[in-house]
Amino acid sequence: MLSEEHIKTLVTLGLSGRQARICLTLSTRGTSTVKEITEATKIARPDTYRALVELENKGLIEKTLSNPIKYKILPLPEILSMLLGEKETESIRLQENAAALLRDYRKIADQKPGEEGEFVLVPSGKAFTNRLDKLLENCKASISIIASQKMLGEFLDSIHKTLTNKKSPDMHVRVVTEKSRIKNLNNNIYGLQKKANLELRFAHLLPPFSLAVFDQKDTLLVMDTPRDYNRAFATYSNNSSLVELAQSYFNDAWFSANELSGSAFKRTQLQFDNLFANMLTGFAYCKMVFDNGKPVDFIYLHINQAFERITGLTRTQVIGKRISKIIPEIMEQHPELMELYSRVSCSGKAEKAEMFIKPLNVWVHLSVYSPIKGYFAVIFEDITDRKKAEEALIESKSLIDTTFASINEAIIIFNLSGEVLKFNEAYIRLFGFKDEKETPKNLKEFSDILEVYTSDGSPVLDFNSFLALNGQKGMREYLVKRKDTGQQWVLNYTYAPMFDKTHQLFGMVVSIQDITELKRNEEKMYRLNRTLKAIVNTNQALIHATDEATFLQEGCRIIQENCGYQSVLITLAQDDMAKTVVPVAYVGFEKGYPESLNLTYAEEGYRQSLAGRAIHTGQVQFCSDVITEPHLRGWHAQAFKRGFASSIAIPLKSAEKTVGAIVMFTLHPIEYSQDEIELLTEMADDFAYGIATLRLRREKGLAGKEARYSWNSCC
Repeated sequence: MLSEEHIKTLVTLGLSGRQARICLTLSTRGTSTVKEITEATKIARPDTYRALVELENKGLIEKTLSNPIKYKILPLPEILSMLLGEKETESIRLQENAAALLRDYRKIADQKPGEEGEFVLVPSGKAFTNRLDKLLENCKASISIIASQKMLGEFLDSIHKTLTNKKSPDMHVRVVTEKSRIKNLNNNIYGLQKKANLELRFAHLLPPFSLAVFDQKDTLLVMDTPRDYNRAFATYSNNSSLVELAQSYFNDAWFSANELSGSAFKRTQLQFDNLFANMLTGFAYCKMVFDNGKPVDFIYLHINQAFERITGLTRTQVIGKRISKIIPEIMEQHPELMELYSRVSCSGKAEKAEMFIKPLNVWVHLSVYSPIKGYFAVIFEDITDRKKAEEALIESKSLIDTTFASINEAIIIFNLSGEVLKFNEAYIRLFGFKDEKETPKNLKEFSDILEVYTSDGSPVLDFNSFLALNGQKGMREYLVKRKDTGQQWVLNYTYAPMFDKTHQLFGMVVSIQDITELKRNEEKMYRLNRTLKAIVNTNQALIHATDEATFLQEGCRIIQENCGYQSVLITLAQDDMAKTVVPVAYVGFEKGYPESLNLTYAEEGYRQSLAGRAIHTGQVQFCSDVITEPHLRGWHAQAFKRGFASSIAIPLKSAEKTVGAIVMFTLHPIEYSQDEIELLTEMADDFAYGIATLRLRREKGLAGKEARYSWNSCC
């Protein structure tokens, strides 16, 4: 049982999980074959091969020259020393890089000019209270504050203490806040106002934050003012630009607080209420917000009931709030709306417009006018019903276009006559068309460009045979080939009919999925599995074999049945002057044909057969087209007669000597993966081992018989 802790240790030192398992297995078991390692570690054989190659490249294991091949590991102390050395080298390199980074940074920091002011994030609780008390205590001449009465009420104690204990009697405090319905809070505010050095003004609207400027040198900004200022989250800064901006903002609020008295505003508000409360059209009265003279936002001051009904927004959600806070996306989605309100509020000239407000999902007719510069009123009517038919058509077209553009599968739409109505970019890419002009316009042109075959190889001559023009849906798989380029794919066709609102068939839609790579991988796994099955069955045949000829003939049958080859031939190399290659077992050939081929692995003739090449070179040999290979003329007639497409020859090796070859023929071209070649090579090694084992058994049997015969003669 391998220790997971030990595996984790090796992984930490740079090995993969599979490499660590194999190292620990070899350390405990000693020299082992691939099969033994696979069984001990429970790692798939292809993965075991890859991990062994990686460990061998790292210099942690060695391959022994034996049959079968075995692997042994270096002493564990050496392995750990090597891995730790690599880690130590990496650590030293990182330390050197870090030191260089620190040196370079210090050079930059020394050359960097001093920053003007600082920005400090002040957390809630005691830190915020201490910061505020310190700023109030250090202030000499002026304090400017904008705060809601809830926040200002929390400030009262600190402000009162500062004004009472301040050594400088000339300090001036100005506060902008809003009127409150809380009587006690108002009394406290008015109590402060009795002090000679405190001025208090009330604004109709306040920003969604509190702001304080101290001696025009420091500022404190509290965002999203909470109910309890001790939970506030603030930003402190003495940056001159920010302090100047904050003071300017306070001055604007201070002077605008007296632009309209409370009573006058109430009278104006009542007039608007009486006039527009029961209107069927929506109404809103708003104030434009400027930044450096440029309109950037607006605030809702008043709305009627129709506004709430049309927009779905309540009075609580909008009154006193900026549009950028209520509907953040509206500025980006409707810049023309902001431009319209800006023109009217600045010029005073009324305008009308129609537009679709995306966040609210309504079409509106707008009538905008400005009663006071910087303010505007808008009357709007819901015209969504008038736009529904057109909008539905636009949305339908947009949905189809978006789907066509984004889907990865090829899509084609046909009418009842088989003419192409629409297709997407994936369709052009799939078949390799240069552009839209090169695509087929109808089913006949498809036949001119493409050859289509069913899964059993039968040609599809009539495209209508798989189309949904009979009102049915379905799915089929085809092998498709372009006649001009030779490109071919395995494609999955899904087709369905299209009906109109009266349930009349008017066309069909076909989606095409390229499953070529999927089929290739499935075929690869299928061949790997059947080769593994052949290896197992070959080993079983060796256990039960009594002689070499029977074993080899049974091996040919196993390869043909398990691996799906049309014909299989096993040859052995003879150690004679002509270096003859003798067929000793075969299936898929008529009797006597392989013996008539006169095969050799000699220098002057080994190229005339794959068996000769494999024995001569000791390496795997391929032939993708047996009929056209000029050196295999002796095989052409048999290959043509039996329909052979390709062939592969695997050398049989015993004690690093090539003693023969296994040659296999297929009816279809095959691309062999490295994993499959390794498994076929392993199968060939098992055959070579079986031959050697059976010959050893026979030699021992003969030796025993000779010994008995000699003893009997002596007696």
